[in-house]
Amino acid sequence: MPKIFVNVPVEDLDRSMAFHQSLGYSFAEQSADAKAACLVIAENIYAMLQTKVFFATLTNKAIVDAHKSAEMMLALALESRESSPTVR
Repeated sequence: MPKIFVNVPVEDLDRSMAFHQSLGYSFAEQSADAKAACLVIAENIYAMLQTKVFFATLTNKAIVDAHKSAEMMLALALESRESSPTVR
């Protein structure tokens, strides 16, 4: 089955993880270190939260300042929080 990984640069990895955990999301423990964490959105959909320093090693392009510009927008729809297989 195909999997979707969205790579997202974050300013503070621990703070980003805590925010998403407060919403009820979990992380794939085997894919986490000090540089990145794998946020489980659905069975085959993940967001790789990466420190900006690590993200910069994956591209030659500038990382957008999220306070000044939009780099991307994603929308995921569920009927309810309970309908997600990963959000508790």
